[in-house]
Amino acid sequence: MERKMSLKGFLSKANSKAGNSANAFLTAHKEFLMTGQLGELTGPILIRLDNREIMPTPALSEIKQLVLGYMIAQQVVGGQPKVLDPKDPNTKASTSTSKPYTGTVYDEFNAVIYSQAFEAHIRAQDWCDRRLVLDAGNGWIGKILDNCTQRESIVDRDSAFSRMLKVNKSPVFKKTGSGDGKWRMRAVGDHAYFSRG
Repeated sequence: MERKMSLKGFLSKANSKAGNSANAFLTAHKEFLMTGQLGELTGPILIRLDNREIMPTPALSEIKQLVLGYMIAQQVVGGQPKVLDPKDPNTKASTSTSKPYTGTVYDEFNAVIYSQAFEAHIRAQDWCDRRLVLDAGNGWIGKILDNCTQRESIVDRDSAFSRMLKVNKSPVFKKTGSGDGKWRMRAVGDHAYFSRG
């Protein structure tokens, strides 16, 4: 029984030694690439390849990008919560959470990328800040929902950067002692003081 090719399997093979001969690789996997929704995306590239409008190696590179994008889009759509009707009595039971705050990060197309529940608002804000600074692109935002009051606060990327990259003012030099008659220097914030001892 022949094993069914998956998107991940295709990318793995395309990046391994099997992908060295791009033309042979694409010919061997043409049937897989022409099936379903994936075929709608890769079909135009394969037609250009058949018409010799594009060489096999650039065609494989374009197809790998499309397959990766398609795979990520499937994961994002699969991870999105269902749109719920607040008037529906069954909605309350299915969406209740034991934690009072939910942090959610949205991309520029308003698709849910990350979501997690928290005990405290500040924890949700810190989590959103980290996601927006470390993982996000332009146009991404975070929202913190108070599950009790249904109030929502917005965490924008610029504010997240300023909180995450905030520099704490601390003394560069600390006073080491006094009373021995020596001059000492200490810095507090951005001011330096010299003793007159």
